[in-house]
Amino acid sequence: MNRKTIEYYNSNTEDFIRRTVNSEMSGCQKKFLGLLKSGSRVLDAGCGSGRDSKFFLEQGLRVDAIDASEKMCQAASEYIGQPVNCISFEELEARERYDGIWACASLLHVGKGELPLILKKFYDALKEDGILYASFKYGTDEQWRLGRFFSDYQLEELERIFLRDGLFELVEAFETEDERQDYKNKPWINVIVKKRRLRTVPFQELPSYPAVSRLLLVDGSNLLFQMFFGMPARIVNEQGKAIQGTMGFVGALLKIIRRILPTHIIVLFDGQQENKRTALDAGYKANRVDYGEKPVEENPFSQLPDVYAALDYLGIRHTEAAACEADDLIAGYARTYGQENEIVISSFDSDFFQLITEKVSVLRYRGEGTVVCTPDYIHQKFGILPVQYADFKSMTGDASDNIRGADKIGPKTAALLLNEFGTLEGILANAAAIRKPSIRESVIRNTDRLRVNRRLICLDGLEPLPYVLDELIYELPDITTNGVLRGIGLKE
Repeated sequence: MNRKTIEYYNSNTEDFIRRTVNSEMSGCQKKFLGLLKSGSRVLDAGCGSGRDSKFFLEQGLRVDAIDASEKMCQAASEYIGQPVNCISFEELEARERYDGIWACASLLHVGKGELPLILKKFYDALKEDGILYASFKYGTDEQWRLGRFFSDYQLEELERIFLRDGLFELVEAFETEDERQDYKNKPWINVIVKKRRLRTVPFQELPSYPAVSRLLLVDGSNLLFQMFFGMPARIVNEQGKAIQGTMGFVGALLKIIRRILPTHIIVLFDGQQENKRTALDAGYKANRVDYGEKPVEENPFSQLPDVYAALDYLGIRHTEAAACEADDLIAGYARTYGQENEIVISSFDSDFFQLITEKVSVLRYRGEGTVVCTPDYIHQKFGILPVQYADFKSMTGDASDNIRGADKIGPKTAALLLNEFGTLEGILANAAAIRKPSIRESVIRNTDRLRVNRRLICLDGLEPLPYVLDELIYELPDITTNGVLRGIGLKE
């Protein structure tokens, strides 16, 4: 919470308590109580006057109360007859402690960009199937009002934020009237969600038939390289032409399509031109092999014309990125169509982890060892949210793209910093507060480098798209890999 907002509550404690301690909350309180067992332990997050803590204690619940305002904590402690912990949401470190979290009119002081990070804190603090209640004011803006910072929401926007990282499932979302006469036109927006059980989704468990449109985005260059260098031996056709990359590409693509059963598909390839990232950092991908200097048998691009011919034969849209990278176009499709449609990105490039949501997943194809990466996968593997992945990788670096991270900061340290400070900018702004001297000095010393790294890694998805969704509709014909190779003249 913003310090200026905290100081408002420190300076106006008595007046705020007078105005809110008797507010009518029975309807929301009953909904929350109805989802908990007798004797449950709950966290009153941003308890204010202590009104709701007192009510829950009277109902036989075990209550921990927290608030960021020192004066409010003192007053609430006296009112409810037990200590109130004076910490901010960001300082919450509980792990699977609570059956429920009550955040009435408190998260509305958190910036919209920070809300997913606080929800991750609450997720960690809840037990399995734990319940979270939160309320906000109706609106669309972030603004200062009467000395306090507010983030206002509409119901649909809140639902997207609470559900997008796959941590919660919706129980109920509803509006209630503000009993104050001056606020009758700005109702309260209430959300109740339940903690989802974490699990990694095996390849075989991806739903066979989509209830909505399912767009398959294939990182063509990534798949070609994987197949070209992953085949057990160099394969040639009857004319002596090397075809292992094309054969592997077509075979893998057909298997992916038959497993995913997309309603729409596009395959995107990297071009050879300079782009905004190389202009930003001349060292970006400077460690990559120049295949133009390699003989044909060692050059995966030598089989690219045959791959294009195979895609044309299959009727699959494909394109080569011109002014950007294929990653940017894939991100554009995911961000443009990922709210209303299922998106599956087929690639081993971990940069795509930052795009993962409840509806956007990353498929890492490896035969029987194929994995579908979801928000659960990212949380289990890295201990962070997908939305934090670009910041995470900015700190750890990426040797494959020649991006140097900050010394002394590995994956575990990066995750710890993000869980404490939320974002890379949050870490940089609070570098002096980092407890370990060597980490603190590394962050300060590498500040400029880290900001450049994020610009290199971040996929904003703002590039123009080559096709609209309706142009990508696809139904796979009954055909084999050999059938495709025969169809384009690579096999007799």
